[in-house]
Amino acid sequence: MIDSMEQTDAKFNILAELSLPPDYDEVQIYKDFNETFLASEAGRRVLKLLFNWSSLTRMNILPYPVCSHTLAMCEGKRTLGIKIWETLTNEPKPENKPEQQTTRPEPPAQPTMRSDLDGND
Repeated sequence: MIDSMEQTDAKFNILAELSLPPDYDEVQIYKDFNETFLASEAGRRVLKLLFNWSSLTRMNILPYPVCSHTLAMCEGKRTLGIKIWETLTNEPKPENKPEQQTTRPEPPAQPTMRSDLDGND
């Protein structure tokens, strides 16, 4: 059964009203993706479906001659699938925020003169 126009509008309005918190960083995104897609059987099924839709788990056979619009659409779907996979599998390192830093980093060592290395004065 297809949603009524009112149901579709209500779902769209929920999405339109969502906002991301200002401190939503890559670490939290990684955690959210893993919790959403890997923590439950339903999440894994949805992930598999998204990968199928993006042709990430199967080969796309395009008709010859290839239409540039079809190719662009297929590549766009595939790019989204790759982005989801990268987000799920690449755990970012936590950022060192300035308020958490307790010591000042050492400045890089100054390069030495070539004559210092040769022992010629």
